[in-house]
Amino acid sequence: MASSEYEEKAGRRQPDLMTERNVADRWQVSCRTLQRWRSEGFGPAWIWIGGSVRYRFGDVLAYEERNRRGRGTE
Repeated sequence: MASSEYEEKAGRRQPDLMTERNVADRWQVSCRTLQRWRSEGFGPAWIWIGGSVRYRFGDVLAYEERNRRGRGTE
């Protein structure tokens, strides 16, 4: 599933869980980077389901917002 499918769109319910690959594609980083971040306690909250890592879409958005820098941030 392409990361663009996870973008917020008016009137369309978004999937609640994202795969490691979905998040890596969204942020243009490797899956290995996300794995390293998890081992270092860095990055958004994640959950382990059925032997796979998943990220809640809301947690990914919240993490992005907390880490915003530049104009319009305080």
